[in-house]
Amino acid sequence: MQWSIREMKQEDWPKIQTIFEMAINSNLATLEQQAPSYEFWDKTHLPMGRLVAQQEDGEVIGYAAMSPASFQIPYLGVVEDEVAVAEDARGEGVGKALLTALVESADKNELWTLEAHLLEENEAAIALHQACGFRTVGRQLKRGMDAYGHWRNVLLMERRSEKVGSVSCEGCDGTHCRF
Repeated sequence: MQWSIREMKQEDWPKIQTIFEMAINSNLATLEQQAPSYEFWDKTHLPMGRLVAQQEDGEVIGYAAMSPASFQIPYLGVVEDEVAVAEDARGEGVGKALLTALVESADKNELWTLEAHLLEENEAAIALHQACGFRTVGRQLKRGMDAYGHWRNVLLMERRSEKVGSVSCEGCDGTHCRF
């Protein structure tokens, strides 16, 4: 399978919405019960780092995006990632390519922390994030309820930028100063 990563266009939304619905149906990727409208999704995601994986024939097979973790000024460099791949494209490296490109976009846009809230049963997503430099920083018990009425636990993972957020303190080589 040949594919490439490019910036998302609004015209990609129907396919992205279908991939979002696949994630819902898996009961492993999200607690959402229906895919949002483009208008709502557009308002809740950052304008930069909206990426799609596209096959040579133009078929969108995955997407990645970022949303603010908080709207408080001190935390504007902390964002949550969203990565999803179509069922028939999983296991081909699409997710890793998308998340790697998202990390690059975050660095380019001076975002210092990427967070992921992953259902603890989603071993593939956890492994993907670990492979891209994320570490587990916590486990949230009963974070939300799924469509079947079951409380679900979530792992909080983060990746701190190695390029953004470094500071040098007077008399220090900067290796211990991170914010």
